[in-house]
Amino acid sequence: MVNISKDRGGGKISGRADWSLGYMTELDKLEQMLVVIEAKTDVSSDRNMAQLLVYLHAIQEARVQSKKNSSAVFGVLTDSKLFRFVVLRENSRVMASEPLQWTPRKTDVVAFLDNILLDAIKSSLHTTPQKTGNTTINCFNRHLQLTYSIPAVESDVTTNEDEDYDEAFDVVKIGGVSVLRPREQ
Repeated sequence: MVNISKDRGGGKISGRADWSLGYMTELDKLEQMLVVIEAKTDVSSDRNMAQLLVYLHAIQEARVQSKKNSSAVFGVLTDSKLFRFVVLRENSRVMASEPLQWTPRKTDVVAFLDNILLDAIKSSLHTTPQKTGNTTINCFNRHLQLTYSIPAVESDVTTNEDEDYDEAFDVVKIGGVSVLRPREQ
């Protein structure tokens, strides 16, 4: 469990996330969290969704302030029978799945979990100190929209074939810190 606290509107919102995934070396480094999992008895409750969104917002703000490559964060509400998946995108838009019941939709649940973990890996620090020609960083928002088919959410991703999604980036280590820079042609 990780404590999450955020000063907001003259008050403080705080709580304890049931589970979180990230690459944290210290428990107070919210910017290093990528996924929050809340175990709840009522997955469909607006109150439980609001609690998860507050946690995701606090983590997203910490990631923005730390100038992370991606500030999109993921959440899961579950009672182990029903699952609801949430993505808080970089533009603060929320995408939430319908509640998915494990027994008839376990393939969908596993696919969501698999994609969330894959996206968390893609948005986290690169494990290699030097990586050249990385074209996936620029496509992250587009990838989120195309990967998660979530009902009742208006898509803001264009699929114009003329758009250039192939801009490459290099991840290089400078002074012991990984830095992202556009690849020189």
